[in-house]
Amino acid sequence: MHESIVYHQKPIHWLTKKLTVAKSIAAISILALSQSVSGADGIITFTWENDMFSNNDGQYTNGIGFNYAHPLGSRFKEDFTPSPIYWLIKDTDFANEAGKRRGVYHQFGQAMYTPEDITTSALIEDDRPYAGLLLWSTSLVSFDNTLSDRWTFSLGLIGPSAFAEDVQKQFHKMTESDEPQGWDNQLNNEPVFKVERSMLFRALELELNPSFGMDFLTFGSIGAGTLSSDAKAGISLRIGHSLDQTYPTFSSFPVRNPNYLSGRSAHWQIFASRAKSYVNNDITLDGNTFTDSHSVDLINERMFSVVGVSIGFQSWSMMLSYQESSKTFETQTEEHSYGALSLSAIW
Repeated sequence: MHESIVYHQKPIHWLTKKLTVAKSIAAISILALSQSVSGADGIITFTWENDMFSNNDGQYTNGIGFNYAHPLGSRFKEDFTPSPIYWLIKDTDFANEAGKRRGVYHQFGQAMYTPEDITTSALIEDDRPYAGLLLWSTSLVSFDNTLSDRWTFSLGLIGPSAFAEDVQKQFHKMTESDEPQGWDNQLNNEPVFKVERSMLFRALELELNPSFGMDFLTFGSIGAGTLSSDAKAGISLRIGHSLDQTYPTFSSFPVRNPNYLSGRSAHWQIFASRAKSYVNNDITLDGNTFTDSHSVDLINERMFSVVGVSIGFQSWSMMLSYQESSKTFETQTEEHSYGALSLSAIW
């Protein structure tokens, strides 16, 4: 039960200081990215996700990701692809079908999850576990003008060695927020993996002039692993410039993918997505697979919505998005939301 949970209304200066930190990160990142040269051949992306916009520190509370995308080509290059993955796909239609463009990108990131009340050191049995995650992913995308096909292979570590406790405590110290007290209850160290395939179909495109228009996308994915196993399907609407250059890696979580529009042209885009998913397992809610740990009963069927805007100039682009999701476990008290900032540049 949640009788022991006290929800604190933080003063206005709490949000102001968090926004100041966000602005500083954005300013430093934009300054660094602006030094990129247009003749470089890869794309580097930094992503910061945080729930500060909803003025709480519960559920999925923070995520940081770094992404490097190799230049596009007609084939997957062995030098760009981890050997076991290249061996698996090199003789498949996914890798060899004519008329496709192909790209490989890698991402390393950290994510942290906490219960709603972080001010108590006691275990809150009916709220989600504390969990920190480090994850490395390699994605391969093959696409033409209307269909984008993607495989993603992920390996990671959940537990104290993900250093989520240290990161959250330092961030809260910087912003003079409540110090999190319950990390002694976090999930144990455990390696995790996931393999996912996703497809995106550009169902409708309306060109208002040679560089501006709107399109309608449908997407679906299925994934399995000890990290999580799920299936999802949804729709997206986009309006803006140069949509054909960004559709191949667009997804229901667009901030985590490379933006191939970086350095290609000045642009702006707005987008909205709505999707439904079925989740079979999720280690951040189910608890550790091989050892005893705190857990809650997950909700299998979920809905989520994303809205956002992307702008670009010269060798860099910036994407801002906001996501709302339905409840993810049975005793969750309310739906959750968070915002994200993503910066991309030619490198």
